[in-house]
Amino acid sequence: MLSCPFCRHRLTEQVAACPACNLNIRMARRVLGPIPALHPGVTDLSEALKPTEIAKLKKRIDALHQDFPQCRLHLVLNHFDSRFPLSTHLFWLFNAGGLSPEENRLGRNRDLLIGLDPGQGRIALICGYGLEPLIDEAKLDAILLQSKGLLTDGSYGVALLQVIANLHAYLGALQKEVSHLLANQIDSTSHGQATYLD
Repeated sequence: MLSCPFCRHRLTEQVAACPACNLNIRMARRVLGPIPALHPGVTDLSEALKPTEIAKLKKRIDALHQDFPQCRLHLVLNHFDSRFPLSTHLFWLFNAGGLSPEENRLGRNRDLLIGLDPGQGRIALICGYGLEPLIDEAKLDAILLQSKGLLTDGSYGVALLQVIANLHAYLGALQKEVSHLLANQIDSTSHGQATYLD
């Protein structure tokens, strides 16, 4: 089950607009304006990071991609309009920013986007439809919450490194959990086939 990035109403993947607040791509474009130039990996429109911090973040992102090649992680730092939840801005960037290849649409999209507004100390994360059924939102919220102290101190690079490291660990645990479930499913299926053959 998905949530509207503006009003948090529960949605299904098939809806074209949120039935509660009517948010859709067209409305987001009209309200939030043009998409800024985004780059895969790290886009720092706020200029809050030092070049050395960007290099460390790219290295950490590459390590995540090595372990989870089916996922792509992107970071966007910007001064976002405070009238809208950060999740609404990320929905707009994620769906219209061209960060994911065209073939990775809807259920095939397992990308992640972290947005940070240094001026407001806001951080949020959005993931593709392919990950949403597997992800525990409370665990993602906890990962982001752990960075709040660092964000308050203005340690944006360190905060993002911590978030990525914790996200990496969470995806690893999730992968083991899914593998275990699939192994049990295969075991029960093969036992069922053996029973039928008897």
